[in-house]
Amino acid sequence: MRPGNSVNSNGSAALRSTAPVLEAAEEARQTWEQVLALVSPVVGKQGANALYRRSLYLSRGDHACLRELYQRSAAADVDLMQLHSALAPLSDAQAAAAQQAFLQRFKDLLAQLIGKGLAECLLQPLKVPNRDAIHNDRNDPTAEDHSP
Repeated sequence: MRPGNSVNSNGSAALRSTAPVLEAAEEARQTWEQVLALVSPVVGKQGANALYRRSLYLSRGDHACLRELYQRSAAADVDLMQLHSALAPLSDAQAAAAQQAFLQRFKDLLAQLIGKGLAECLLQPLKVPNRDAIHNDRNDPTAEDHSP
């Protein structure tokens, strides 16, 4: 049995605290995938990548994981798996705080570039998954699938 796992009443291994942290990292990756897809048609792929990198640069002082991510991500293309890897070892609260700060910097920069109204309109379709609902649905065998 791996660290972080326990044995439940039926003798099978069950994850303890590592699942929510991985979900926070995956949520961040999925959110950025959506953000870049929404913004790229307006500012271009290079423009979206530049905004991502600039937001990361501005956020790096607030969160050590973002500073390390910025140092590792010198390439022009955005690698969202590097973001996932940077957030995965953190606690749920730490990962959420880093992600929120990073995303807010991006929104602020985008608003400065194209205007607040257009930025809000552009990012309105952004769907940020509810981590608690995802976690609870996985554990509830009676949960309905509401996906299209």
